[in-house]
Amino acid sequence: MSALHCNSRDDVRTLLEQSFGEEGLLLEADMLGENFFDLSTGVAGELFQTFTNYGKRLAIVLPETHSYSESFRLLIEEHRRHSAIRFFNSSSLARQWLGDQA
Repeated sequence: MSALHCNSRDDVRTLLEQSFGEEGLLLEADMLGENFFDLSTGVAGELFQTFTNYGKRLAIVLPETHSYSESFRLLIEEHRRHSAIRFFNSSSLARQWLGDQA
């Protein structure tokens, strides 16, 4: 199986398919390409909307958020308590949230 990544809208379907049969999907910072972090490309929006529409959880691990644009940092803050899409500082916290079915 090839490594998961998200750098284009075409990657979104593959990521969604990967989440079926699982609690959700965990993406680490190194799996996310430049286009994901550039909100004008629509890649992040497409990913978020798709996972939300399918009721799938998506955990994104970004240990150091200070290096991203102000608009992307605002997006992170908006999703700190989202029901389907959340950003975390560590993989262990992300896995814990994905495993929490309550």
